[in-house]
Amino acid sequence: MAGYNGFSMSNNAVDAYARGLLPASKAAREFGFKSTAAVRACVHPSEWHHTSKEFNATDFYDVPGTIRDLSWRELATWRPHLTRTGWASLKVVIRAALRDQMAPVSEWRCPRKPRTDRLRELAAKFPTPYQRRNGLAAVEAALQDRQLTEAAYLAAKAAVDARRLARTAA
Repeated sequence: MAGYNGFSMSNNAVDAYARGLLPASKAAREFGFKSTAAVRACVHPSEWHHTSKEFNATDFYDVPGTIRDLSWRELATWRPHLTRTGWASLKVVIRAALRDQMAPVSEWRCPRKPRTDRLRELAAKFPTPYQRRNGLAAVEAALQDRQLTEAAYLAAKAAVDARRLARTAA
């Protein structure tokens, strides 16, 4: 598509604008870069086209394509080159990339059992004659601030047994 569109730019440059490519000056304004030098530091030029009646060669930058292609860590290095609004809009992209990398919460399960399940498991493993009424509650009260290991459960059970025997013997 050779030729010129009036005296301002080539037809290929007009086509590049239509595809979303921008020169550094317009990319800086559009995406919140502090300067055209910041655009050049962060994004590599995608194409160049002739502009003006002097046939100047102008680099065109594909900022959205670069944002899509880079990892979130590489995008985070752009922060010093962006204005507040530019960084705020880029943070949205970074957060979305991080969300995509994370495992869904519904698939994740805690490897530790809830305390009540562990107590039931230990009570089933070490049966006692006083399963009714206050037996397990007394063992649980003895284990209140301790970790639920088998040794701790057996020690608490022995303490409850000793108290029960002392009460019945008196």
